[in-house]
Amino acid sequence: MAVQFIFSNPPAESLTENETLERVRQGAINIDTGTARALSGPASPIQGEILAAMGNNARLMTQTALGEFVVAVRRNGRPDVIANASAFLSTVSAIPDMPFIRVMNLLPEFGEECFLVNVIT
Repeated sequence: MAVQFIFSNPPAESLTENETLERVRQGAINIDTGTARALSGPASPIQGEILAAMGNNARLMTQTALGEFVVAVRRNGRPDVIANASAFLSTVSAIPDMPFIRVMNLLPEFGEECFLVNVIT
């Protein structure tokens, strides 16, 4: 899914699957939509905790997470929120959505119409 950005700063770069795996081996952090919203919002204690836990590790976001983040920011529409989101995105590398093999091997429990899956742990 290609993400159309409404910000002055798009993600720092877009990585291939192999580049992503190499960054992860080097300690990069995959950021979900909720974490992105917390990190791009106004300063808060939770933001400080997240930043401390992440350290100087590279920041990654999947195309899906980026799309969800852009929709949330666009829905808010406030200039200060858009500016914060834009600054945040300039620190993130976009990565392809890569489901884990375990997820890809999950089988529907009750047929294709049902979303329940048999999760093996």
